[in-house]
Amino acid sequence: MAKYHIDFSRDLPGFGNFDGSGIPMVFYGDTGRLEYNPVTAIQYGIANLEQYHLTGKKVHMDACEKIFRRLAGIKKDGLLPYDFHYKRYSLLPPWNSAMAEGQFMSFSVMLAEARGSSAYMDEALATFRALRSLGPAKGIIRDISGSMFFEEYPSPEPSLVLNGHIFCLFGLYDLYRATGSAEARSAYLSGWKAMELLRPRYRYLFIWTKYDLYGGGRPASIFYHRLNLQLLKKAAVLADKLSYD
Repeated sequence: MAKYHIDFSRDLPGFGNFDGSGIPMVFYGDTGRLEYNPVTAIQYGIANLEQYHLTGKKVHMDACEKIFRRLAGIKKDGLLPYDFHYKRYSLLPPWNSAMAEGQFMSFSVMLAEARGSSAYMDEALATFRALRSLGPAKGIIRDISGSMFFEEYPSPEPSLVLNGHIFCLFGLYDLYRATGSAEARSAYLSGWKAMELLRPRYRYLFIWTKYDLYGGGRPASIFYHRLNLQLLKKAAVLADKLSYD
């Protein structure tokens, strides 16, 4: 099984809030309570899958299976719903995130390879079809001069979060790598082209990056600046590979 593009295994102790069935939750000040965030659940699943391959401990695979069943079970119209109001980007529930869909594709592909079951790959393919069927109408895929930008937050005004877009691209790459899907390959290359077109707008004071371009954009935190650089470097390498396939 191929490793994920970013190492989440070391983050496993950082998942602190769980519901009664062991699904991670996140506290949001907008709602004043813990909420289910599919991205958090997926990253917890990937972290456990990486730990499973490092240690062989069944408890980690059990956690992966639990997360997968939970996520597959809550899908609406083939996509993972967010059921809370996120004021930062003026999002009313239910809304969807291309980052969540991309990471779920990656997680499903990794589980398919780990378990040798086509059911997981079928779920990855179904997620891709549902994502592509939306087009630009719901704001989850933005048209950038004929190329596609995958929105982590499909806000009324384009938010264009850098890391969310690239995490979605990773899902497209993983699907292509595992299935040979020409559509997934094309979508990745289109997404990378959008990233190249927008890249100058993510520069901040010449030495930093922006987290997003919402309202002109805000400078990334140290964590997200370092992540942005790591993601851009990795995504460029993958785009180069696909260009020659």
